[in-house]
Order: sequence, then structure tokens, then C-alpha cells
Amino acid sequence: KNAAAVTSGQKWVLFNWESPENSPAYNVRHLFNHIDWFINYRRDSDIYVPYGSVTKCDTKWHNEDLFDGKSGFVAWIVSNCHTSSNRETYVNDLRKHIDIDIFGNCGQYCSRDGTCLSAIVKKYKFYLSFENSLCKDYVTEKLFKIISYDIIPVVYGSADYSLIMPDNSFINVKDFKTTKDLAKYLKLVSNNKQLYNSYMLWKKSYCPQLTHYKYFCHLCRKLNEYSPRKPTNRWNRTNLIEWYIDGGDCRRPTFN
Repeated sequence: KNAAAVTSGQKWVLFNWESPENSPAYNVRHLFNHIDWFINYRRDSDIYVPYGSVTKCDTKWHNEDLFDGKSGFVAWIVSNCHTSSNRETYVNDLRKHIDIDIFGNCGQYCSRDGTCLSAIVKKYKFYLSFENSLCKDYVTEKLFKIISYDIIPVVYGSADYSLIMPDNSFINVKDFKTTKDLAKYLKLVSNNKQLYNSYMLWKKSYCPQLTHYKYFCHLCRKLNEYSPRKPTNRWNRTNLIEWYIDGGDCRRPTFN
């Protein structure tokens, strides 16, 4: 369909949280020449709205000994079993070295009402926060939802996690050459009470939160800051594709 006529002073906004690998953006290509602002998880978006954030705060979290209360090793809740990040292949290889319990569409049944997740994070020591796409800045609720619980996330993605998370708050797959090396380290942490609990100390000073619902607040602020004297339209069909699709810097997994 043809785009409606643009009213003078009207701002057109494209809101898309999917990675370029799974993006419906091409379905609205006929609108690209009208887009003024792009709301996205990318840090260089016109309106940057990540899935979540971690900020300094006064917390009520206490330095509890979480180690002894956990009898499970590694858990993963997953609904998409065939992804561009090929995370499922990585997990299958990792399972050759350690036990991983998989829940959701790709494993054991797990209810969606929150009771299953609550039981899992209480029982297990590690959770696989693996993204379905390896794209620039792409970090979803797979991490931000989990860090609200007392469990160590193991992350797999292409974002710079040091810009998002406090030091010593996660274990990054990228830091290990092979799945065997990662498995060896997870075993080490799993068997060392002091080392395990050290990954929870950040909770004394930081608060995680889901922020995706705040996009209207960011948009409202942008509109209030808008001045007709400052041209805002920097998008057309060509450069929007170049910025989002090509500039998304999505990569193929490098493991075998």
C-alpha cells in the first residue's frame, strides 16, 4: 500500500526490536523514505531503548550464601530450536563435557506463568543467556530478565557486555576458546563456594530492570526536544537499509 500523505510537522517513527536476522522491517520498506526516527536496541539509534539496564542504586540485597542451596548445574529455557546464531549447536557440543538441563520448546515442558522459571533459578547455579542472533548491541530479556534472580548468567552474543553489565556479574562464552574450556571453568566455579558467591556481589550496588516498556517516555522526550528549525529526517530507503540491515554487523558463529 502507498504511504499516507505526511502532514507538515508530523514525525514518522519506526519501532523495531528484532535483530536484522529476524527483522520484519522489510515488510514496511515502502515507508522508509518517510521515517524520521528509529526506535531500536542499537546504541546509535535515534531513540535508544534497550530491553533492560543495570544502574547504581541502594539495594536491599544481602551477601547471602547462595551456593549450598543449589543442587542443579546448568539450565536453559529455549523456545526457538533453529537460530541464526546456531546457539543450539554450541549447547550440544557443551553438553559433551557437562550436564545441561534444557526446558521449553526444545526440551522439557516449562510453564509460561513464571513458576517454572522461579523454580529453575532457585535450583540451578548457571543459566544460559544465549541470543538467537549475533548482532551489534543485540541483548534481550534472555539476559535482563535472568539477572533479577540469584543465578550466574552465561552469555552468548555480539554485544559489548562490559557496557551493559558490572564487572564479574556474568560469564562470557567469548572468553573461552572451546566448549571444553568453558565447561572446565563452570566446573571450577561450581565447586568453589567463594568464587561462586563472588559473581553475586555486584547486586549490593546495582539494580537490574526491564526498560523496554519505557519507549513511549523516550519518544515523548524526543518530541518535546524537537525544533522545526533542526531538520531531523536522515532516513531514506537506501541508508536505512545500510544502517540497520548492513550496519547491524550480524555475524555467523565461528565455532565448528
